[in-house]
Amino acid sequence: MEGGGQGREQLAWIQYRSASGREPVARFIGGLDRRDAIAIRAEMEKVATVGRTAARHLRGDLYEVRASGRDARFRVVFASAGAGRLVALAAFKKTSRRTPRQVMGLAERRLREFRQRGGG
Repeated sequence: MEGGGQGREQLAWIQYRSASGREPVARFIGGLDRRDAIAIRAEMEKVATVGRTAARHLRGDLYEVRASGRDARFRVVFASAGAGRLVALAAFKKTSRRTPRQVMGLAERRLREFRQRGGG
């Protein structure tokens, strides 16, 4: 199911939503320059179409979408949410070679919370 073969069902993106109803990844993308937001959404769509093979595995269940914007590079950390869905957990502007530990920890906490609430 992860290959880019014919007849493969497209995956669907969903947003992690906090207990208070906030969607931090959507908010992050929405606050960017229009061209940067378009670049991120295009890379997310590529992952939805091709599968996780179009993303970089980080550790455990976490992967990242890589996008190059106008003057910066961006990442969206996500995981499988089951039933053909991907949940966007965290997003950030890339400023170093490695994904920051605090972003990894945040994404892991959000994934745990998402699953505890029955999200996947």
